[in-house]
Amino acid sequence: MINLKQTNDVLKYGDLGQIDNTELKLMTYTRTYNGETYLVIHNMSQIDVTAETNLEAYEVIYQNEDFVYDNTSFTFIPYSTTILKISTDEITFE
Repeated sequence: MINLKQTNDVLKYGDLGQIDNTELKLMTYTRTYNGETYLVIHNMSQIDVTAETNLEAYEVIYQNEDFVYDNTSFTFIPYSTTILKISTDEITFE
């Protein structure tokens, strides 16, 4: 992950953005640079966390553990990090 952050311009130089997130066990934010937006999700808890989302399309940039996506929600395993390239910054997690 450190190498990715050092070599990826979006993660290195991108502006930070807030995400509407009512799931307190997840830390979520965006990084945007040169028209590309990445969604960064950290499950900070010791349990699986499922969160409803309005995200419709994404490309996996990084994941240290598998996650489950079922068209309306993601499930993240404990202490995992996922980075997705998304086409919008209008995203919510509940």
